[in-house]
Amino acid sequence: MHDSNTDASTLSHVSRGRGRLALLGVFWSFVNIMVSNGLTVVVFLVTSLLLEPADFGAVALATSIVIWVMTLVPLPLGDAIIQRSDLRQAHLDSAFWLTMAIALASIAVLVISAPLIASWTKLDVLAVILPVLSLRILFVSLGNIPAALVNRRMEFRHIALRTTLANGLGAAGCLLLVLQGYAIWALIMAQVITAVVGCIVSYWTADWRPGFQLSRAALTELRGFTLFTMGGRMIEPTKINQILLGVVAGPAVLGIFFFARRICEILQELTIGTLLPVTRVLFASLQTEKDQRREAFILSSFAAATAAFPLFIGFIIVAPTAIPFVFGSKWLAAIYPLQCFAMLSLMMSIGVMQASLVRFSGHASWWFGFECVVSLSGFAAILLLAPEGLNRIMSALVGISFLLWPIATRKTLKILDMSAATYIFDALRPALISVSMMAIALFALRELGPPMYGTSQLLAQFAVAIPTYVIMIFLVGGDRLQQILDKIRSSRNNSVQ
Repeated sequence: MHDSNTDASTLSHVSRGRGRLALLGVFWSFVNIMVSNGLTVVVFLVTSLLLEPADFGAVALATSIVIWVMTLVPLPLGDAIIQRSDLRQAHLDSAFWLTMAIALASIAVLVISAPLIASWTKLDVLAVILPVLSLRILFVSLGNIPAALVNRRMEFRHIALRTTLANGLGAAGCLLLVLQGYAIWALIMAQVITAVVGCIVSYWTADWRPGFQLSRAALTELRGFTLFTMGGRMIEPTKINQILLGVVAGPAVLGIFFFARRICEILQELTIGTLLPVTRVLFASLQTEKDQRREAFILSSFAAATAAFPLFIGFIIVAPTAIPFVFGSKWLAAIYPLQCFAMLSLMMSIGVMQASLVRFSGHASWWFGFECVVSLSGFAAILLLAPEGLNRIMSALVGISFLLWPIATRKTLKILDMSAATYIFDALRPALISVSMMAIALFALRELGPPMYGTSQLLAQFAVAIPTYVIMIFLVGGDRLQQILDKIRSSRNNSVQ
């Protein structure tokens, strides 16, 4: 067990075999995502069939409030621990106890103010939900530092184990409550159970316990990265938008918004979710190795675009058929918001790689400023367009994303000392060409094929889209795919030797 006498070798960044560990990390992330998302899909499908949009909206508002309160807790100290090159035990102990002190104070304030929030939002159920859901803050805070240590060591198998166990038991508890007729409480308790199990497994896999080497100087060394990351999370568009939308538009509209966003989040986990935990640690460990960092960014961006572009473009096309067929007619109003979220997710598949690079290359303050602009723009769009309906709001959010993306891209290219042409040609071109051909094939099927509906239409769309994309990505991106395969083979040979 690692205690206050943890040695320096345990705390240092991994310096050897990072390529092999990164590839193993992608594999374990994929295993984790597939298992966890399989359970999530079952839970989401069951609860969406049982609950009305207004019920979803009440849970979404409560969740958004708790998550926003959680941004007041210095959980980004965990990211700062991952990012810091010279880590000491005093950093860990000081970060842990500061996190717990602020977490307990935040929980107390949330519990006391729950009746006031319920009265303000005119949702009486929040007075009961918020105190229970605040337990999520406690257990996430408890497990924050050990989870960061596991990430720092690039022990991705343990990360996958933690997340899979937590999500699995959370899903099991959720389904049990659903079967007993408590669908709303099922969504609440699933979050609490997931946090509890994740905390327990974090301590088990990190083999670390907090000591009492408290140091103001250690906290000062972590402060800059932590404060900017906290600020970014505090104004993160998803949290702010959901709270604001619930207040100005009501729980039914928020329920549609949450339903559409949740589907795209599940799809994001299947694509960029497998890469994000790995790239954060990898970019942090490559801060002084510019050539290797540039190559890692190009490969990770290529992989993210290759996985995400066809999924979200395809989903935009098939959503009008798939949503009523799978979830029922009560969710028809979610089709256009879902298509907009799919477009935002497509942009995010590129953006999260840029965010990881910028933040974990020592430019957290710049990224915080960028997030402020994004959040304030979305905030203004919701306030101005709320009377015109959710569809107008979603159109504005997509437009804002497209307008601001070049700014983040320019900063990324400056850090990498790379041209825009190299970025587009090496990282994005194969996916862009392939997904364009897939969209053309689907359009041709709709215009030239026989009339089809329901199941036959969905099956035909999949039968056309998947082979078209796979063939095209091998034709125009085969060199990059071969490069990834070569790295996998090389890492296997090194691990054998």
